[in-house]
Amino acid sequence: MEEALGECTNVHLMYPGFVFGFLHLIKFAKLSEVEKTDASFTEKGDPLPAFRRYHEVLISLSGRSTLTEPGIRYEAVALLAYRCREGKTEIVKGYPPESSPVHFSKFFQKLYDLYDLRYGYPDPDGPNIRKEWRIQDPRAGKAFDATSPSPWNFRLAD
Repeated sequence: MEEALGECTNVHLMYPGFVFGFLHLIKFAKLSEVEKTDASFTEKGDPLPAFRRYHEVLISLSGRSTLTEPGIRYEAVALLAYRCREGKTEIVKGYPPESSPVHFSKFFQKLYDLYDLRYGYPDPDGPNIRKEWRIQDPRAGKAFDATSPSPWNFRLAD
């Protein structure tokens, strides 16, 4: 956590308008599967108290929307729990809850929105137009979102 705070502060001191996100992935690990210090969930699949506290800390680090707000906060923060089973990695559903400000599905849209707010494009036909993703097969993005428990949209070019 100390590094996350320091990194964010240092970047915002040098580049106050920088739109900065922090995405933290945590492995789903029950108390019976790993040492106690590495566990994140109970046997019933509920988050351990330390993990819930970490979630609350991440909420407090998120939400910087103007340049005058403290540089210690990120513009967007997301927490994602994942599990590896039978050679496949999957996102753990249910934590953090979808209502959480640090739910993964909100992360990229927050970054996009704040970037647009800070770096408007007054001349859409000029050289400074917004850059957008170009995917050779547009179905690739849709297929990913269809299987994800935390869908989000790519900003695709028309």
